[in-house]
This record gives sequence, structure tokens and C-alpha cells, in this order.
Amino acid sequence: MNRFRAFATVALVTISLVALSSCISSSSSTAGAPKITTTTIPSTATIGQAYAGATISTSGGTTPLTYSVVSGALPVGLALTSSNNQGTIAGIPGRQSTGAYTFTVQVQDSNNPARTASQQYTITLSNPALPAVKCPTGNATPCVLMAGTAGVSYNATFTATGGSPFTWSQNGEPTGLNLNPATGILSGIPSQVGTIPFTVYVTDIVGQISPGLQCTITIAQATPTLAINPPGTLPDGVVNSEYGTNGGGFQLTATGGVPPYFWGPPNSNPGTIPPGLEISSSGNNGLIVGTPTMAGTYNFQVEVGDSESPEETNTISLTITVNAAAAASCPTGRESAMNGGFAYLMKGFDANGGVAVAGSFHADGTGKITGGVEDINRAGTGPQTNLSIDPSGSSYTLGADGRGCMVVATAAGQQTFRYSVAAFSNGAPTEGNIIEFDDKTGEGTRGSGIIRAQDASSFSNDKFASSYAFGLSGFGAAGEHVALAGTLTADGKGNILGGNFDRNDAGTLTANSSKLAGTYSIPAGSTTGRGTFNTTLDGTPFTFAAYMVSSGEVILAGVDQVSATNQITSGEALASAGPFNNGTLAGSHLLRETATSRSGSNPGTRAMIGVLTFDGKNAGGVTGTLFNDEAGVSSTTNILRGAATYSVDIGTGRITFTGVGTDSPVGYIVQGVSEVTAFLMGTDSGAADGALEFQSAANANFKTPTFSGAYSFGTDENVDYSTTNESHSGSFLNSSTTIVNGHSDQSQPHANGLVANQPFSNAFVFNFAGIGTTGKNPAVTNGTRILFIDEVSGSAHPRITIAEKQ
Repeated sequence: MNRFRAFATVALVTISLVALSSCISSSSSTAGAPKITTTTIPSTATIGQAYAGATISTSGGTTPLTYSVVSGALPVGLALTSSNNQGTIAGIPGRQSTGAYTFTVQVQDSNNPARTASQQYTITLSNPALPAVKCPTGNATPCVLMAGTAGVSYNATFTATGGSPFTWSQNGEPTGLNLNPATGILSGIPSQVGTIPFTVYVTDIVGQISPGLQCTITIAQATPTLAINPPGTLPDGVVNSEYGTNGGGFQLTATGGVPPYFWGPPNSNPGTIPPGLEISSSGNNGLIVGTPTMAGTYNFQVEVGDSESPEETNTISLTITVNAAAAASCPTGRESAMNGGFAYLMKGFDANGGVAVAGSFHADGTGKITGGVEDINRAGTGPQTNLSIDPSGSSYTLGADGRGCMVVATAAGQQTFRYSVAAFSNGAPTEGNIIEFDDKTGEGTRGSGIIRAQDASSFSNDKFASSYAFGLSGFGAAGEHVALAGTLTADGKGNILGGNFDRNDAGTLTANSSKLAGTYSIPAGSTTGRGTFNTTLDGTPFTFAAYMVSSGEVILAGVDQVSATNQITSGEALASAGPFNNGTLAGSHLLRETATSRSGSNPGTRAMIGVLTFDGKNAGGVTGTLFNDEAGVSSTTNILRGAATYSVDIGTGRITFTGVGTDSPVGYIVQGVSEVTAFLMGTDSGAADGALEFQSAANANFKTPTFSGAYSFGTDENVDYSTTNESHSGSFLNSSTTIVNGHSDQSQPHANGLVANQPFSNAFVFNFAGIGTTGKNPAVTNGTRILFIDEVSGSAHPRITIAEKQ
């Protein structure tokens, strides 16, 4: 018993000592009293928008620390939490009274007994800014929504700025669509077709209503499935003859889907279309068009696609049989005369306005075109530049009479031309005329121009040097006729050093301007002679494709997009060496000018030819005879001595006239090897352009028996879409009245207006001065070239035809 009591006493003492030791240890680790060190927090908050947040820190105290609001109150939606011995205020204030909210935050430590510290803060609560609706497509007012289709599910999401949550509403939404008031999603299956206006509003958390966003949505009629209408049996083709009825191709149609439609061969399994034919789009229809080049039976597929996204397509299999040609419709047999490079320029129209086509091709002497390049500029579709000519779809012919056909294929499609050549040298033609010959509908491309044999040694910058006179003409965006004439100086290194020019934009004149500069590039080693001219005329930049003919001649074709300041203008630049004076023009010259006309109630053309004699004196006098046809109204003017004057600027070769014709033109002298002696520009609203050509230095006898042999004939500039363009050749027989017989190719301004290989016969009579007639039409000549006005009784569209000795 005594032993047990002794043991218990020892245990009790031990426990007491341990407890005392624990008390002594805890007391020694106690930190100082806590103190809140954060004295300021973000003092503003907005209803419905996340508070910027506040972190409250403390020094001292025994951790962990606990934070609480002991007086006042936080705005509803904000809360104070404790974490990592810090207090955090965060949240989104809900709808409540605005104003200042003052409250006291207390921190309490874990000491025994606990110790506290506190700090007072204020948060001022305000309403959000007035809400605003945002358009799903990003547009401003009006908000144009993505289009929909009747019967097809639709979805668009509106968003807003301001204090959320938002409540959405609308006024006038399309039938079948609903605006979700909680999400702002416009959805449903629309049944109302058309463009429907409606207004969308949003209300914010405090009841503020936004201004209405004006919206429109276009709901299209549901469309049936895209399908190609079965075309039945396609017509046979004939080698070297344009395909289809009257050469107009074969048309395919489709229904359903969403127009416009796009036609072509499918990407996979296209089959084999006859060589020379292609599938193209013609409005919403497909068109199989071209000139087949190889006989056989061909199976191929045609695909149509619509404008839906994603695109819907449909494919059909077709068969065409191409038969061998029974007889060539183009004159043949003389192809060997054309062996080398030829440049050409054709100016005219399609249904959308002015057109200019320039190019260079290489003829191999057998009827094949082995390469080349082409530039096309259309008022309707814009420029297509530096297009490679595809030899597989291109060819030419030349007959014994100097007439020929040419087919040129590029990425822009296939074009057919008729031409007649002249000025043969060592059996080869050096120049001629050309017309486009593929308008079957009366709404295609029609135009006329020139063709020139090229000197390949001139294909470099250093060959375009010294001074050149130029004459350009064409049409603007509004269909107005534009003419330019001038002179420029090139340094042979790619720089246009200066010049002088006159410009007539449908009666708006830029007269005698020296504001001309620019650069040019004729790549050395080129096989086509194509280069570029970048010029500035009176501050307006112009770009031209340039085709070198020789060091003395270059063809220029404007390749700017037609606009209010840039027109489709094209023409030639010819070497012209000064100095100049009135004596430079001494002698007789042929004159030709073409312009648009507004005579009477209908538009038309004006054509003028004549013979002018310049006296070469310092106070220059002009005499002569002019024949004018304005929209079918003919007149003759005899210019007597003293009635007209001219003056030549010694530096620029610029010619000013008084009393010459209805427009008293200005001109720029060409002094070189060309038959042209000056480029002319009229000053009237028809913007006439033309040229002088040398006739004789003294009195000469141009009576009718002077003429014999073959001549090529071609339409001069085409300034009207209603003008007939023609190219033909014929031979003169010596007699007191010379008869020329030959064959003609014409492109007339109506459907089925292509007339090929038609016989013609003209009678010419000239007096000693080179003035005469062909039938009832006036004509003038210098012995190797004949100019005459081609008039059709009652027609408002006279034209000048040029005949040149072969």
C-alpha cells in the first residue's frame, strides 16, 4: 500500500511539470497585436459589373487571421473572405441603391485571448452607363444581318455593352424568328420573304433601356435543287469552223440553286472536250463555244455551280462529233509570206463600252502561231494584261489576195480576226488592217485596227530613243470619246524626259501642256517586243502596254482600269526629228479625222477626209478641199487662199490651225519614214482624232490610170458600236474609170452580222489633185493610199476606209 501511494505521487508530480512546461512554451511564442496595414481600397463600384477587387493585409498577430465586417455593410453582391491571412473583397454588385457604403473591417488573430484590429472603408456605388446593342455582323446602323432563307433554320446572336444581366426585346422581327429575352439570340425558321426592317433593344440590370438598333435581314425564297436542263443531242462541229448555229456556240441552261451560275469542266473526270472548244459562262447560262481543230467524237462532262455557301453543283455528260472541214472558209495558200513577229492593235466596243486589244504573235510560215502575248482592256470588265497566247488554240491563214484569218487563244478566251495585208517587201507583208470577226449576236466585240510586221532588233530600251510624235484615242467610263496628240523625248535608258501634248475629253480640252514625263521598259531579249510605258500627263498617271514595231514605231494600248480620270486610249508613237517650222509641211497632204457626233436627236459618227496644201511660209496659209459627213449629213468645204492659216512650233512641232474644218484641229508633226506626216486632234465635243499623210511636194497627176494591181482595204478607227467594220482586198483595172474587184469580210452591228468572202466591186474616179469619188462617196489619194468615206444612205454612222497598195 505505501509503495502504491509513493508511485502515484511521483506520477502526479511528473504530469504537473509537463503542463507547466507547455504553458511556459506557448507564452514565449506570442507575436505582437495585429495591425491592418491596408488603409485604402478601390473606392468605386458599378452595379452589374465586377468590382475591381481589394486585398486587405495585416502585420503582427498570431496566425491564422480572420477578417469580418463588424459595422456598416458592403454593397449587395460584394463579399469579404479570409485566405492566406489576408482579407479579399470581390463580387458583382446587384441592383440596389446607389451611393456611399461605409463599413468597418476587423481582423482577429488566434492568440489566447484573441486580439483584434479594425479599419474603416468606403465604396461608392453607381449605376452602369446606358446600355447599347452591338450588331452580330459588326455593322453600324443600320445593322445588316446575315441573310437567311425561308424554311431554313437561322441563328444570330446580339451582344450589348453596359451592366448585365440584360433583358432583350425587339419590334418588328421577321415572322418565324424570335429574340430570346435572356440570351439575345435571334433564332427560328423564317417564313417571311424579303428585306425586313426591325429594331432591337436591351434593358440592363437597373432597368435602363438602350437606344433601338435599326436592323435589316433579307430572307430569300427557298430554292429548289440545282439541276442542268437536258440539252438533247448536241449539234456536230466542223474543223476550223466556229461551233454552233451561225457559229454562236451551244447554250446550256440550269434551274434551282442560287444564281448566278458558273459553268466549266468538273475538277475530276472532265472527259475530253473537242480541241478548240471551251465551256464558259454567259450570264446564268453555259456556253460551249470556239472553233474545233480536230475531227472525232468526244465525250466530256460539264459542271454548273451556284452562288450558295457552300456551293451546290451538278454535272452532266455530253457528246460532240466534229467532222472534217468540207471547204476552208478562210483564204489560204500564202501562209509562207508571214514568217516572223507581227504586232496588232484593235480598238472598238462590246456591249459594255470601249475595248482595246493589242498583241504580238509569231507566225511560223505554215499557218501556226507558235507563241506571243496579248493585252485586253474592256470598260466593262477591266484590263487583262500580258496574257500568253496559247499555240494549241491559235492559228492564221493568208490567201493569194492578201486576206487572212487569225485565231488567238489566251486565258481570256478565244478571239477570231480577219485582216488584209499590204506594203509587201521581198514577198512579205509589212503592214495591214485587222477587224475582230466573232460577234454572232450583235452584242459581242467589234472593232478595227492595224497589223504591223515587227523588227526584232528593236526589242530593247536603247532602240526607243530620241523624239516621237504620238496619236491616241479611245473611250471613257461614260462612253465619251477621248483624243490625244503630242510629242515626247526618250533617252534610250528607260526615261521619258519630257514632251508636249493636247488632250480632248469629249470637249474638255487640255491645250499645249508640257506636263509630260514618265518611264518605259522594253525588255532586252524579248520575243514579242512587249514593254510598258508609265507616264504622267498633266498630273494624271497612265499605264500603257507598248509593242515595238521598229525603232521608229511603237503601238501603245492603255491598260488602266477605266475611271473618271483614266480612259481606254490606244494608238501609235512614230519617230519625229526636229527642228520644225512652217516649211516642214510645205506641199499637199491627205487629211482624215473621225469623231463622235451628236447631230440631231440621235448620236452617230462624223467622218472627214480631204486634201490640204500648205504654202510653207512663215505666215502659213492653207488651201484645199474637205469632205465631211456628220451622222449621215454630207457637206463639202473648199478652203480658198487667205481663208485658213497654220503655224508650227519650232520646238515641239505643234500645229495650230484657223479656218480648217468644223473643229480647227491641232496637230503634231511626224517627220520620219512613215506615211503619216502629223497626228491630229479635234477641238470639238466629238473629240476628233486622225492624221495627215503626205501627198505631193508639188503639183502631181493622180488621174485614174495611175492605179493598178492589188490593194488591201480596211475600216479606220471605229468610234461607234453601230459602225460596220470591214477588211477586204481588190485589184484595179486600168481604164478611164478604174474598177476594183475583190472580196470583203464584214462584221455588222446586229445578230448574224458576220459576212465573209463576199464579192464587191467599186468604181474610182480621181482628178489630177487626187480628189475623186467611189460611187457617190468622196475619195482622196496620194497614189499608193486611198481614203474614202463609206456612206450608207440614211445611216448616222459613216466611216473612213483606207486602201493601201499591196
